[in-house]
Amino acid sequence: MHSIHFKNMLPIHFKSYKKLLIVIFAMALSTTFLSMNALLTHFHCLIPSDVLHSLHVRILPSYIPKETCIQRSIGFLKTHKTGSTTIFNILSRYADSHNLSIVTPKGVHLCYPRRYTNIRQCFQKPILEKYDILANHVRYNPSLKNVLRGDSYWFTLLRDPLQFYNSRYEYFRFGREFGVDFEKFVQNPKFYLQSSGKIGTEFARGSNHLPDELGLPKESNSSTIIKFMDEQFDLVILTDYFNEGLIQLFMEACMPSLEDVTYFVQNSRAEHTTWNSSTTERYRMNLRSALPTYFEVYDYYREKMKSKIASDHVVKNLARKLSDLNEQRYSACIAGKRQAGEKNNEYDPKYQPVNLSTYELKECAPEYCRMMAWPEDTFNAYNKKQHSRKFVQAQ
Repeated sequence: MHSIHFKNMLPIHFKSYKKLLIVIFAMALSTTFLSMNALLTHFHCLIPSDVLHSLHVRILPSYIPKETCIQRSIGFLKTHKTGSTTIFNILSRYADSHNLSIVTPKGVHLCYPRRYTNIRQCFQKPILEKYDILANHVRYNPSLKNVLRGDSYWFTLLRDPLQFYNSRYEYFRFGREFGVDFEKFVQNPKFYLQSSGKIGTEFARGSNHLPDELGLPKESNSSTIIKFMDEQFDLVILTDYFNEGLIQLFMEACMPSLEDVTYFVQNSRAEHTTWNSSTTERYRMNLRSALPTYFEVYDYYREKMKSKIASDHVVKNLARKLSDLNEQRYSACIAGKRQAGEKNNEYDPKYQPVNLSTYELKECAPEYCRMMAWPEDTFNAYNKKQHSRKFVQAQ
């Protein structure tokens, strides 16, 4: 038997083999990495959804409300183009997960845009004596507080004025009326508002929108609006401080869990207009000069919110926790975003005056993901079905 000398078996071009070994090692590493990636991607498919839910609960911050904190009914004045559809989704899930009653309209909105003497005439039948949640579009009236149980908590939402006007201009297609796109309009809004007569007047009133939706005279100035809102609402959330506002809602309305205010952004445009900082500031000044009321109201509540955040570290810290929880849920649920209407399923809003985006869920996403991704009309239909079912069971 001959002994084998490996040295003699090595080929002359050993360096070439060395390179090949490096390539093979790199491929093995790459395969391992891809396998780990696949495992992480399908992590939620490997664990039952009830176990996943308990994992999410454990990561919640340890905020314990005061002993005197009693869960309150909630009224939300839903206003156009402010991000209010996201709030509607939050409150609808809150009602569903805690078996609370939510006002459901006959149609899409509660009498809106009509004024009313008896709001209950716009409720879906059967009509309950008292409700836990109201979150639909409606012209505000202090009598709405009589619809909710006990000491109700009321809030509304304001959006950065430039973003608000841009969204409203595109969504309601004012470009067709004025004959120019928003970027052209905002360079000289006074000119277009004055030269277009009735259209300009309606845009100015509609874009300020607050007096109309608050049930105040359309010509109400900012001082009147602010005084009324301070009297009627426990909280005014700003989209610039959305998470901080939701934390205040969570704490002050005594909602049981931070999960109750998690969210995915709803009803967002597929394409957003962006400008550099100098252009943005110029457009903002132009709009402020032409339509000052909304700016003045927004500025007041922005300073109020900034002061609250600066003095309340609990709000600041919990807002960061909420942001983390939202990211974790997004990672667990969402495979990507697509243009709404492509599949015409439960995640596609029915009304799309502009190109909207919607969510594509992962194949094995946890069950809670579905409702978080539902658009308003899907949730409206679900709320109505649940309302009828609960009332029949109660008889």
